Amino acid sequence: MDPYRILIIDDHPLVRSGIVSMLELDADLDVCGEAEDPNQALNAIEELQPNLALVDITLKGGSSGLELLKTIRQKYPKLKTLAVSMHDEESYALRALKAGAQGYVMKQEGTEKIREAIRCVLDGRTYLSERMTQTAVDHLGSGG
Repeated sequence: MDPYRILIIDDHPLVRSGIVSMLELDADLDVCGEAEDPNQALNAIEELQPNLALVDITLKGGSSGLELLKTIRQKYPKLKTLAVSMHDEESYALRALKAGAQGYVMKQEGTEKIREAIRCVLDGRTYLSERMTQTAVDHLGSGG
């Protein structure tokens, strides 16, 4: 089976490089491209046809990753997306899911959690941390 094709969309070269290095260890995951802003991201999606896009919430020039997630969902509804961000999960995870992401993972998480999130989304499931999952369940249970 061919490896899953991953597109990294983040405005920090060091972060992109770190994710590439982390994923090089997995034979079934291949970083097919990188982008630092929405225009580059959309061009890369069209050209590279990835299976999954890792999308930072804040992109180059202050662009919104949330808006990019909405655009991706409209233009490429079959493309799986995982929001990867330094922003607090409680503040952004549900917004990212509403915008079209299939998961949210914080950059502060260890490499195993990020790998777990990637595989979860590639398997067609939604990924949130255990803490955020419980917060969402509590929120729904209270009618919020």
